[in-house]
Amino acid sequence: HDALPICWNVSYQHTIFVLLLFTLLSPSSEFPYKVGSTAFLIVFRLSLYLYTHAVKPSYTVSPGVELMLNIINTISTFLLFFIISVMFSKDSMEMEQKLVKYNKKIEKLAKTDTLTGLPNRRDAMERIESHLKHSKNSDFFLSMAIGDIDFFKKVNDTYGHEAGDAILTQLSEIFRET
Repeated sequence: HDALPICWNVSYQHTIFVLLLFTLLSPSSEFPYKVGSTAFLIVFRLSLYLYTHAVKPSYTVSPGVELMLNIINTISTFLLFFIISVMFSKDSMEMEQKLVKYNKKIEKLAKTDTLTGLPNRRDAMERIESHLKHSKNSDFFLSMAIGDIDFFKKVNDTYGHEAGDAILTQLSEIFRET
């Protein structure tokens, strides 16, 4: 115990694990960098261990001071672990929230007609299936109405697609209101 330098006995080497955690959790680091950094930290820690066991200590401290330094290093190491973990988990949660938001937006785009903003055929089919399942499992009655705009092709051919789009947009507003 007395032959070891003070630095090894007071747990300073645990801060190397904080560096490892930071390196591994860093989202900007490439995998080869993470592997190389991990290997470097392993070699560094082993080198320190061998060095501190091979070299006679230049000074010693009282057991009370050694205990206090050990406690401070242990607490600071765990505090750094906590801070780094919270920091990276916060980033992950924010990214997950963004992905959920974008997925909802993509799902809405996939189920909505871009011109009218009304549900498209995919959405209508999903809703019909859902209502059919619900009506089979309960005393729920299902009614459905389907409409068609007669001779709409003539509108596009005569007045152009921009006029046809304007009519579809106005009709969609009427459908939404009623």
